[in-house]
Amino acid sequence: MLNLFYLINMSINRYDKLDLDNIVLDKIKVSDDKKIINVKYKTKNEGKTVKEHLFFSTSTSSLTLVSELKNNLLRGYYLEVLINDTKFYEFILDLEETIKHLILKKSDKILPDLDKEINYNLIDEYHKTNIKFSKTYNNPIIKLNFIKNTKNNNTLIYNSSQKQISEDLLEENKDIRLIIRLDKIVLTNYSYELDLVVEQIKVLSKSSIEPERMIHDYRFEASDEDNYENENNDEKINNEN
Repeated sequence: MLNLFYLINMSINRYDKLDLDNIVLDKIKVSDDKKIINVKYKTKNEGKTVKEHLFFSTSTSSLTLVSELKNNLLRGYYLEVLINDTKFYEFILDLEETIKHLILKKSDKILPDLDKEINYNLIDEYHKTNIKFSKTYNNPIIKLNFIKNTKNNNTLIYNSSQKQISEDLLEENKDIRLIIRLDKIVLTNYSYELDLVVEQIKVLSKSSIEPERMIHDYRFEASDEDNYENENNDEKINNEN
């Protein structure tokens, strides 16, 4: 599978180990009414700087599925995932900010026909985030693209025993860990969006995310809190007398 080949041959860093300053915009292609801007990540290989596809992994139990796999006409197949980890949410926001500034630097090539003055505020208006909020959840939700029904390249799904499983097991409230590829930026006349593609999913079992609890009896030490309760009881008795 193509995505498995990529994962074997490319560096995969946990999201908080990435240096966002190493992200660069690569080739710009025109497809129908869209512009496709490839995104790469600079790394060192045998003393030379090379540009690779950008893969990153999430931390354990930082994400929870909001629903099963979804599909629509504009996006295709995708997952909506609840972000439980504040640091990962901040990482996504920082990633979006990094892309905004990179687009601004290359705006003469990316938006050559725009008559208006191009500044950060304009680029910010063009940006369509993958983050959304819902009345159902306190935490933010992120939309991530899912690869399905292609000949050589599908999103791979595993359980905690490293066995490949069916997409039918992608259910609401399942905790997951992901390997994500920042593939490209898709720019239309009205907006641009980051194409965040899920390469691999690990569906976590409960035992893999909850530490074993060894203490089952009451083990609090006597403290000022206990003294406070005793003093309150004495005061109550005195008042009653």
